[in-house]
Amino acid sequence: MDYYKPKQTERLSIRPLTCDDAITWNSFVSDDRATKFFPESMKSEPLSAETWLKYQLERYKNKKYGLMGLVEQSTGSLIGQAGLLIQSINKKDELEIGYHLLPDFWGNGYATEAAKFFKRFAFDNKLSTSVISIIHVNNKASQKVAKRNGMAIDKKVLFRKMPAFIYRIDKSEHFLNINRLTSN
Repeated sequence: MDYYKPKQTERLSIRPLTCDDAITWNSFVSDDRATKFFPESMKSEPLSAETWLKYQLERYKNKKYGLMGLVEQSTGSLIGQAGLLIQSINKKDELEIGYHLLPDFWGNGYATEAAKFFKRFAFDNKLSTSVISIIHVNNKASQKVAKRNGMAIDKKVLFRKMPAFIYRIDKSEHFLNINRLTSN
């Protein structure tokens, strides 16, 4: 298992982020639609693509997973980021599937495709017995992605002072769903 090795899904190439991605990612962090549901602590000072990317590169360096670049195979364009993140929820470390797309690429199923990939990756590589997604209570689009990824609301929390649902799926539930699909 090499989390940082480039991978592919049906329509996406998944690769580690680089500082060169800052040019594209600036359009994400400067778009109010894209950051609408971010915790206030992330918006209290201007969000910088460079700082965002440095944070992910630090996660890579410390082997703490991190968001990966999502590249649309048909165009070769960076369209977003997704990946596994270690998050502390009520003082317990959890493995989160995070996803962020540039608004021009919303509604095409890319977030679901990436989220499903990272769920399978986490379970196939025995990284955790469950995975979560932390989603603002008003972010209906991201909640739909979590549901399409087989997740359900586990609880409501304050995450970085943001009201959020914790969506979760257990490994056993994931494999049970796969067995149901393959036996039909």
